[in-house]
This record gives sequence, structure tokens and C-alpha cells, in this order.
Amino acid sequence: MVKAVSSHAEFYSIKQQHSAASERKIILDEETQNALLRGLSGVGPSKIVGYLPIYTIRQFLGTTPKALAAAAVTRGLATALFTTRTTGIKSGALYIYDRNALERLLNKEADAVQAAGLPLDADAFVAHIARVFY
Repeated sequence: MVKAVSSHAEFYSIKQQHSAASERKIILDEETQNALLRGLSGVGPSKIVGYLPIYTIRQFLGTTPKALAAAAVTRGLATALFTTRTTGIKSGALYIYDRNALERLLNKEADAVQAAGLPLDADAFVAHIARVFY
């Protein structure tokens, strides 16, 4: 069964229903797909880190984490794929981040970052936020 989704509220309702009807194929309208993708495609100097759950990437965007990661790398961004064992996100997650911008921010706010017990290294910081899932 194929169902088009026209609103964010309907999207979340269907996502919850999906576990009960896993055979259902869900197709999001273009606007909703674009809104989800902005979480990753908007990453850069002004939005330093973005992520999407693996489930969302596969089921709602109809693509793979590998494809999204490859596109991000061509834009000069770093990527990290976390499994269910290494993140608090139920299905695992793909994080995309601007390593240089994140390192600049972490260094600029080093006192606060260290006081919070967070790592100053960009890769370690992303791994930490994926693991702790704030």
C-alpha cells in the first residue's frame, strides 16, 4: 500500500503506525521530504551539525545513509554513522557536520565546553552528542 503524506502531523502519525504495519510503503510529498533533508543539506558554517535517524533516511526519504554521506563529503563536510549500539537514537543515525566550523566554535567556547565535560575535538564531540542524545 502506498500513501502520500501531506503534513508534518500526518507524517509523525504514520511513523508511529508504521511499526504495526511495516509492509506499508510511505511516500512523502516533496515539501516534507525537503524539510527533512534540510536537517542535513543545511549543514555548513551557520548550521554546524545535523542528523537524521537511519529509519527516516530509508523509510521516508527512500535513500541510504551512504548516499547522503557521499553527497555531504562532496560539499567538504564530515560524516559519522552511528549504530543502535553507539547512539541513543533507536535506529542509529547519520550525522553530518562542518568539522572546521565546529572546531572553531569549540575552541572559541573552550572554557564552557571543558567545564561541561565535553570534548574539544570535533569528531569526539559529535560522537558524544550522538551517544548521549541530548
